[in-house]
Amino acid sequence: MSAYIIYGVTSSTQKFCKSKLNTKENIFVTTSGGEKYEDTVSLSLIELSKLNVEIDKVIICAEAVNQILPSLQSINIPLRKCYFYNHSKDTLTPCHDIVTPKVYEEDILYSVYDLSINLPCFDVTNFVILAELERKRCGLEYICFIILPNLSNSDTYIGVNQFHEKDDYEWRIDHIIKPVMKSISSCISIIELPYREKIKQILNTNSHVYPKEVVNGQANEKSSTLHLKPLKELGHDLALLTPPKSAVTIVDNFLQKIPKEKKLLTVTLREYQEQTVRNNDFDSWAKFLSELDKNEFYPVVIRDSYFSTSPIPKALKGFLTFSEASSDYLVRLALYKVAYINMGVSTGPTYTISFIKNAKSLIFHPLNEDNPASSPMTAERSGLVIGENYFFNDNKLQKTVWKPDTYENIKSNFYNLLKQINKL
Repeated sequence: MSAYIIYGVTSSTQKFCKSKLNTKENIFVTTSGGEKYEDTVSLSLIELSKLNVEIDKVIICAEAVNQILPSLQSINIPLRKCYFYNHSKDTLTPCHDIVTPKVYEEDILYSVYDLSINLPCFDVTNFVILAELERKRCGLEYICFIILPNLSNSDTYIGVNQFHEKDDYEWRIDHIIKPVMKSISSCISIIELPYREKIKQILNTNSHVYPKEVVNGQANEKSSTLHLKPLKELGHDLALLTPPKSAVTIVDNFLQKIPKEKKLLTVTLREYQEQTVRNNDFDSWAKFLSELDKNEFYPVVIRDSYFSTSPIPKALKGFLTFSEASSDYLVRLALYKVAYINMGVSTGPTYTISFIKNAKSLIFHPLNEDNPASSPMTAERSGLVIGENYFFNDNKLQKTVWKPDTYENIKSNFYNLLKQINKL
């Protein structure tokens, strides 16, 4: 006699038994036995082991699959005969297909982002790229990112948050630092420590650690673009940021409202109330976008995360926005990846476009002697050559414009980039 062993007496059991998937005689089993399904009393695992029956499949109709599978193997039922009934999809999935992979300590690179010398901002991009290249160099499988806080239980340690208030600092860790880390496909985990000294309980003498000196309690220097330059010159691929499938799905759903024949353009806004000189020229962007051929292009405005739910600047009121991309960096990353051209001013999110494979971009980076963040000295000390494209750009269709985002500059550089694209 060939039968389905139905493991578990649940509402899922009832749904499976009445479904078209149920094509065999059923024998009901629970761990200890004695539970009833309609008029049938379930067997225990011990009773099942003594039963003389040909088992076609074991259908697990319960959530505790992690605990059930070892119990079934203990009575010599092989994994290949075990299936999970997913009641939400009304499907049978071979348990072999949902078993998680083995993870070994020797396959993990512990990459420690030290907030005592690094800021909670998109500079973390440099760090995750460097960490991923180190993982590849070492031939390891995974990265476990560790966020080493600027907090300590030591009376002699002095930690400061020089640019951000406590709430803003923590928001940036959750909405910038962690998502950028998750955009590295080898990331298996992110650990946020409560205080610095806790690092000693995580790392041991056998661990692969980046940067190496952090085993002593602190990194030596911040991760900067200067560290990327020699790697780029050696031919290393720096375009290592990849959106997860869930973010790609959200973007795909959003794009359903855009006609497929139109080319998607993104315009990233900087709307900060600090260093407002670095914000977009909203009027210029509005004029440029309003003159685009609407039969060919479809612009989407990505607002500053902090202002995604506030009224849009008046000049841009008539244009489509995508709030999910504003509030979720991984969704933003997925949108950047599929866009025909990404445009904006030099700011945290647009910096990451350089590290997306095959992405095209037009980024305005005006210099300002009076603003340390955008001064010529800062650019040069970052390894940038003023007047040239960023050295870390993935391809020649990622353009850096060292001029203000005036209407005239936007228009001329956009159509110059279009000409280059059309020549390919």
